[in-house]
Amino acid sequence: MLNLQSRLCKLVFAALVFSMVAFGVLAPAMAMAKEAKAEGSTVDVSAEKASGEKNAAKGEGGAVVSTGTKALTIDFSRSGKKAEVAGRKVTIWKISDGLRPEDSGLKDAKSIQDVARLLEGKTEKELNSTYASHKSYDTDAEGKLSLSLERGLYYLRVAEKQGATTIFPFVFVANPGDSNGVIYPKGAEPTSSGVELLKISTDRVPLPGAVFQLFFLDKNNRIPVKNPSGTADFVTDAVGKIVIKDLAPGKYVFVETKAPAGYRIKHPEVPFEITDKKVKKLTVENYKDKEGGKTFKKVSSADNKPLSGAQFLVTKKTEKGYMRMKKNGKDMVLTSASNGTFVANGLPDGDYYLWEIKAPAGYASLGGSVKFTVSADSLKKELIIKNTPQTTPPGKTTPPGKTPPGTSTPPGKRPPYDDKHVNIPKTGDVQLLMMSVSGLLSGLLGVKILKDNE
Repeated sequence: MLNLQSRLCKLVFAALVFSMVAFGVLAPAMAMAKEAKAEGSTVDVSAEKASGEKNAAKGEGGAVVSTGTKALTIDFSRSGKKAEVAGRKVTIWKISDGLRPEDSGLKDAKSIQDVARLLEGKTEKELNSTYASHKSYDTDAEGKLSLSLERGLYYLRVAEKQGATTIFPFVFVANPGDSNGVIYPKGAEPTSSGVELLKISTDRVPLPGAVFQLFFLDKNNRIPVKNPSGTADFVTDAVGKIVIKDLAPGKYVFVETKAPAGYRIKHPEVPFEITDKKVKKLTVENYKDKEGGKTFKKVSSADNKPLSGAQFLVTKKTEKGYMRMKKNGKDMVLTSASNGTFVANGLPDGDYYLWEIKAPAGYASLGGSVKFTVSADSLKKELIIKNTPQTTPPGKTTPPGKTPPGTSTPPGKRPPYDDKHVNIPKTGDVQLLMMSVSGLLSGLLGVKILKDNE
């Protein structure tokens, strides 16, 4: 009986050891298989694509037209200097599968120019919602764009770029049966000086309905510039723009007097200067309602000299501690500029706390947090933050393990804003942990059984 029990124990122990080994070999293989499945399989579609390009369909009047793709080069090099047309963002919307203006579905579109005119007043968001087939590209270093498009009618728009020539939006056709493969868009060369203001939200949406007044700066005097109707107000149009032509050289300032509905003013005054016969282009942001910012200035406590290079982490106090604010998925970290200023932007109304994570060179870190409030008028007054010069004598450094002068957090302790330190193990780490625990339990069980047999 004892021998039978001993054999059974050995068999159980061997099975456990085998399962451990099998799990160690199979688990990584299963993980690799899952990864391969997630990545998807590669399908050769070249034959299918070639077959599709050779297919033909009957078009207007029974004529045979290609239904494949058309290789096109859109060359902007004639629209302006190379530096002005290189790296420009170009968005193309497919308007229809047909090639005629009537195929666009737009009322009174009897020519290609009519289609372009009717689409010009639409915002990018409106175009995206109307035409599902659209894509953005960047021109190359020569200002060219090479692409392959399916048969159809297309609308192209080039994003504005500060200091670069404006390129007119236009409509074109992609016809696989057409031998011409190069398009040369036209640039808008200014014939007089002027200004073009674009009003957008913090998430880059054009805003109509913003009200501005324009003043010419004559030394300390502000001389109002009237609109064509003889009144003082300029209002952004359907695409968020104000265009004013024939401005005399000199210094000017736009003053925003009313934000669009649902938004609040971020920059009350926008100065600019006209120096030659070119259109000055300005982009002005608005905060969303119940959203704002705060301006700070970092200076020395000794002589109020501006301090650059200071870095601050923005946090908000919660019941669980200080939550780090995020921007584009990363911690919101602000750095003081050469004039000592830095700005916290796009924060919902409320109270926040700054933590200095890097002090200016030669200065001690702050001993705690700096509280500030975001509200409708929080940008009106700058918050001054002072740093004390380091007290460590020249030529000496802080010994290892010692707290530098002015630092409130002792070595080895975490600062109060850093309240989350849970490391979530990866899939491989979980498998290794399970194997280790399983091995330990199996070993203990085997020892116990052997001792019982003895």
